[in-house]
Amino acid sequence: MHRDLKPANLLISPTGILKLADFGLAKRPAIFAPSRNKLRWYRSPELLYGARKYDFGVDLWAIGCIFGELLNHSPLFPGQNDIDQLYCVLSILGTPSSEQWPEMDTLPDYNKIQFPHHASVPFEKICPDASPSAIALLKRFLVYPSDKRIHASEALLDPYFFSKPLPAHHLELPIPKCQSREQFDTDAPVDLSLFLY
Repeated sequence: MHRDLKPANLLISPTGILKLADFGLAKRPAIFAPSRNKLRWYRSPELLYGARKYDFGVDLWAIGCIFGELLNHSPLFPGQNDIDQLYCVLSILGTPSSEQWPEMDTLPDYNKIQFPHHASVPFEKICPDASPSAIALLKRFLVYPSDKRIHASEALLDPYFFSKPLPAHHLELPIPKCQSREQFDTDAPVDLSLFLY
């Protein structure tokens, strides 16, 4: 499991090849540890409720959040803190019932804070410019029970990726021009705060 999927950890080559970066938090699925995903906007509901045992579903949720951000042109769940993050999720997906998410009441932090009941907001309203096939795929990633989220291998075969407009061939993509060393201002002051932790 990667456990820290977010837009900053997705690298796209000039030829359109997507690569994952920053495997510092990656773990084998058999090893369970508290998630230290630094950016809460991509944390799954089970992690927000304090799950100590989890699976690849946390990465699938993050993929859904990233996909939703591409469709929405901004983060879907921009929580200011962990409680607000959970509130953001509940306010869009709606308050889950025990039928929707039977495992929720077994999570360590479930029922520590009571949230008002929310009805779900249709993703068509949140991402009005998205195609129906994009919305259908998004809905399969962003579901409460981890085991109900679409698997990555299945998602790659989703009709969304075979609907018009079709993806451009990598040879058709515009290639960004690289700056030569001569174009950099070598006399510019260096911002040392970028290197301090």
